[in-house]
Amino acid sequence: MLCGLSVWVNPYGLPSTFLEQQLSDNFLYKNGSEQMCTRAGYVLSTRSGIAPLTVVFTNTSTPNTTGWEWDFGDGTTSTERDPGAHTYAEPGVYTVTLRATSPYTTIFWQEPMTIRVYEPVVADFESNTRVVAVGEVVSFTNRSTGDIATYAWDFGDGNTSASYEPLHVYDQPGHYTVTLSVGGLGGKDTVTKTSYIAVYGAPATVTLTASPAVIFSDGISQSVVIATVRDESGDPVPDAQVNFLAGIGRFSPVSGTTDANGQVTATLTSLVPGTENVFATVGTLVARTLVTYQLPPASQLGLNGSSVVATRTLGAVRKNDLITYTLTITNNGDGTVTNILMVAPIPDGTVYVDGSASGGNYAGLNANNLFRPQVTQNAVAWSGSLAPGAAHTLSYVVQVVILEGQIVNQPRVFVNNEDAGINLGSTVQVEARKAHIPIVRRQ
Repeated sequence: MLCGLSVWVNPYGLPSTFLEQQLSDNFLYKNGSEQMCTRAGYVLSTRSGIAPLTVVFTNTSTPNTTGWEWDFGDGTTSTERDPGAHTYAEPGVYTVTLRATSPYTTIFWQEPMTIRVYEPVVADFESNTRVVAVGEVVSFTNRSTGDIATYAWDFGDGNTSASYEPLHVYDQPGHYTVTLSVGGLGGKDTVTKTSYIAVYGAPATVTLTASPAVIFSDGISQSVVIATVRDESGDPVPDAQVNFLAGIGRFSPVSGTTDANGQVTATLTSLVPGTENVFATVGTLVARTLVTYQLPPASQLGLNGSSVVATRTLGAVRKNDLITYTLTITNNGDGTVTNILMVAPIPDGTVYVDGSASGGNYAGLNANNLFRPQVTQNAVAWSGSLAPGAAHTLSYVVQVVILEGQIVNQPRVFVNNEDAGINLGSTVQVEARKAHIPIVRRQ
């Protein structure tokens, strides 16, 4: 068996020489009739694959090798005879080398091997828009990653493409599911985006809704009006031109284009209360809705009130004592409040002191609509208007006519016949006079 041509040194110390023919990195050693060939070698379970790639290394060096130095090409090494499995976590090209030694020779090298690790493929994409009109071009951007060689697009309308980043035109309204499948040395992957592209047709219907208008304290009412445009499929139509029309009220803006939901919003204002139909038009399409401009709750008009009760004593009063009531309302709002009515019924257990009313008039008042059915009660009242920051004070005096109990005063404030919710009430306790019995001493 010839492994090379060289001068041989007897490993057992016996003087002799022979010619050895050198072939690559293999050498032959002889001792008498013994012959031994030393060789380094290994095999790989695979030489390519998708990251993370696990490769099993099997040492095929001759048994007389006693030392091994592996270099896996990714910065890791091993000195085991059979290192077994090794995992390459990242994509790349890796060169593997093995150096083996024996007692008879210097270092032997195995021819390097190359391992190719591919990046796994992940399919993904996006489009320049997801809502388009029939006939409008959609541009798809490929966001896929990995070692990819092929692309297969399905646009959901029966059309496909093998382009990297295709353009597509939908000719019918609807919602379309788009699928992209990719493949290559990094494997295969598919992404499906359901109802990804919404294609709308020409406007087919327009509807109009409006919130009830409320007149604020400055006399201006506002209502939010929303026009909605849809195609024959019932899908919203964006970018449709809508015009608004009104008689009493005024729209702002008077026109606009619908958003992605097929809607455009306008504010309707009016200086006076009333009811009217307002309109929205889209081409030849017309929608209308009834709007009522109404007054706000009186409690929102900025009116505030205060009440002062004055008596002869700080505590309870007695029969025939006088009670002075002073009631004040103030307009803290930004606009003038009109049609104000202050009503101060004379409390039960008292009588009005003639001529004591100030800031109002004393009269018999039919209070059917203000208090309880079929009640007619004497009262002090005032009606009028208050500009912003203005106030009005109403005062009057009553005399107690009961021996004991409570005097409950319940003045009310109304705006446009609606209770303003201002609390001006008060309660005064009446105590009976104590009788004094003379004490007689017996002798």
